[in-house]
This record gives sequence, C-alpha cells and structure tokens, in this order.
Amino acid sequence: MISFFEFIFMLLLSIVADISEIVGGFCLGVPFLGIIFWSLAYIFGLVISLILGLWIFLKGARIFWTLSMSIIDLISGGILPARTLGIILTYLSSKIVSKKVFLKRKKK
Repeated sequence: MISFFEFIFMLLLSIVADISEIVGGFCLGVPFLGIIFWSLAYIFGLVISLILGLWIFLKGARIFWTLSMSIIDLISGGILPARTLGIILTYLSSKIVSKKVFLKRKKK
C-alpha cells in the first residue's frame, strides 16, 4: 500500500519529469541546443520512470497503470503528462484494493 506522503513525493517527481520533457519539447525549435536539452530531459524522464516503477513494485502495489502510462509517455516523446496520470491512477487503484482487502478481513 502506498501512503499519502509517498504518493505526494512520487507525484512531485513525476510532475518535475513531465514539465522538463514538455519544456524540452518546446526547445526543439532551437537548432543545436534544443536537441541536446530535449535529449537530457528525455533521459531524465526515463530515469524517473524507472525509479517510480521500482518504488511502486517494491511497495507491492499494482504497477499496471504506471507502466502503461510510462510507455504512452515514451511513445509520445514526453509531450503528454502521462507519467503523472499513471502515478495518480496507481495510487487510487491501490487505495481501492486496500479498502476491499480491509472490508474482507472485517467480515470474518
């Protein structure tokens, strides 16, 4: 289960990575420096995605939403904030699953 404070920290990491990729996408118009900045932002986004995926996996939550949204984010070149949406969906789905488990234990 992901705690609220972990969710906030993960959300901040994903927002920073998504914003850097969006800014990098807008910098592509600059001839040489734009490509370098976009590449660095893209690599930063990959590293953040790997960190978040490993963190969620080790917490025991379902990694489906984070993984699928990270793949969508990679395919789109980082222009869409799909990583942040994946973190939000993962947190909400872990809360729903933990409530179901809690209610099943309470009935016994």
